[in-house]
Amino acid sequence: MGGMACLLLGGCAQSVPDVPAGARAQPPLHAPRAPWFAQGRLELSYPGHFMSVTALVRHLADGHVRLVLISDEGLELLDLTSGEKQEQVTMALPELKRALTPLARLVHQAYGAPVESAAQWEGGHLVISAGAERRLYGGDPILLRAVSGAGLDLTLSDYRLLGCELVPLVVTGDAPFITITLRLDAQHLRLTPALTSK
Repeated sequence: MGGMACLLLGGCAQSVPDVPAGARAQPPLHAPRAPWFAQGRLELSYPGHFMSVTALVRHLADGHVRLVLISDEGLELLDLTSGEKQEQVTMALPELKRALTPLARLVHQAYGAPVESAAQWEGGHLVISAGAERRLYGGDPILLRAVSGAGLDLTLSDYRLLGCELVPLVVTGDAPFITITLRLDAQHLRLTPALTSK
C-alpha cells in the first residue's frame, strides 16, 4: 500500500504516511532526549466541562515530563510530572481529577521516554510496543505519528526542529468521554539546563 494509510484510532480514521522502502533503514525518531521547555495551549473537554488554558511543558533530564496548566487569569490549575512507572501530582483542581491519567499518559507518550520493546513492520508502518501501548511510526523521516492502547489514543503532528531533533507541536488524545488537544508554540520552544524530577 503506497502513499497514505488509515489507522483506526478511537473511531476516527487518522492518516499516517507510509515509510518509503528506501527509508526503512533509518532509526525511528521520537521526542528529543535533551531537556527542553515549551509553552502552548491545551484544550480539554469531557461531559459538562470544557477548558482552554495555557500549558507549560518541560522535558526533564531523567526522561520525566512536567505539565503545568494555568488559567487566563493566571491561576495554577494543575502541576503534574509523568514518567515511565509513575505520575506525581503536585496540585490539581477537583474538576481535573478525572483527566489526570489521560493527561499524564499524553505527555509521557508524546514527549517522555517510554521503554520500547518489540518492533515490527505492518504494511508501510513501523509498530513498536511500549508496555500496553502500540507506537506507530511513519513517513520519511520515520516519526512517531500515533499511539494506541490502555484507553487513550494519540495522534502527533506538526514536527519542528529543536537543536538537531524534532518535536511534535500538536498532540491530540481521545479517551472515553475525554478529548485533549495540546498545541505548543514554536516561538516558545527551547533547550534548557539539565533539571530532573528529583
